[in-house]
Amino acid sequence: MPAKRLRFSTSTYQNELPAEQTQGVAKRKDANGAATVDLVRPQKREVKLAGNIYFPIQHSMAIIQAAREGRTILAADLFDGSESGDKIYSTSTAIGRQMKPGAGPVVSLTKGVSNLDQVPSWPISVSYFAPTQGPGDAVPLYEMSYRFHDNGVTSSLRINHGDFAIKGELKELTYFEASPCKSPAP
Repeated sequence: MPAKRLRFSTSTYQNELPAEQTQGVAKRKDANGAATVDLVRPQKREVKLAGNIYFPIQHSMAIIQAAREGRTILAADLFDGSESGDKIYSTSTAIGRQMKPGAGPVVSLTKGVSNLDQVPSWPISVSYFAPTQGPGDAVPLYEMSYRFHDNGVTSSLRINHGDFAIKGELKELTYFEASPCKSPAP
């Protein structure tokens, strides 16, 4: 699946006040490899990202593919446009045993499709490291764990920053009709 372009916009708040905003577009010639980032915020500039970098959806697809193949570990470098818009995370993903349809905790939705529990899923834990650190013996910057369903939906989210953790709960799920992908204009 081609992953040649990522448009991103992130906002960070501290004590309910805007603290940081990043906005830009990352592009590359091939679906894998180095990328060029055209930042608009926090300041206009161009950044070159070297190496084999995954964009977020591409990373998610690689996790699902690895899980389907029965693999238990996936290491990848990830660019998501967060923080200053030029940071690459080294990630280490642990993939648990597949939970067959109807197994595991029930995902109850207040609105939307209630049959998500009929989709195979895997418990996933992703650790995010500073790029210079790598996933060796270092402590991750943060960790995210969730139940990843074969259709790409996540539930039972928990983000652990060490000093604090955030728990996310899936409340509503709406499926849209699939539409053909269109290539962006050059």
